[in-house]
Amino acid sequence: MTFTEEYIDDFERELIEFERKYHTDNTFKALVQNTSKCELFGEAWGWLYEAYPRLMNFCDALSFIFSCRSTVESDFSLIGLEKMNIELV
Repeated sequence: MTFTEEYIDDFERELIEFERKYHTDNTFKALVQNTSKCELFGEAWGWLYEAYPRLMNFCDALSFIFSCRSTVESDFSLIGLEKMNIELV
């Protein structure tokens, strides 16, 4: 999948706006902090899709990719390989 420069610019604007709102709007910040980490991404964060569609689609894709990480690590341990110690910042 490739993204146009316009799409990337819009994504960046959404991210900047989300961060600004999180740091300046206490009600918004409380809603974000109270979102359950145990729900499916779309269920937990769906209320943000209308305002931040590109940002939410990106995060949704990441949540899918990294939700499968433990299964992959388990598969590698079965064949005697150790997982890499990588921390996401």
